Amino acid sequence: MRQVRDYRQYFNRPDAAEYIREKLGFVPTSPRMAVLIGRLRTEADIERINSIEHILADEDVRIITYDEVLDRRRQVVLAEAEILKRLGHIPL
Repeated sequence: MRQVRDYRQYFNRPDAAEYIREKLGFVPTSPRMAVLIGRLRTEADIERINSIEHILADEDVRIITYDEVLDRRRQVVLAEAEILKRLGHIPL
């Protein structure tokens, strides 16, 4: 959490704006913070995450798992494949 707070403070520092723009190509305004963690393997893992989410909510920080990243990407790929099918670019 300390690292996340430090990043938030850094992104909000006026003297860091030019460096951030150089590295990212833009300066985020009010960046949202998240912690990316490993895979959820069991119900106990999910319960542990749920048990601390209220603490993170106070900090305006989200926990994101690799499972969520993979699921979101899978949904995007499937949606794009469906569009390509409708346009006749890939066989059914």
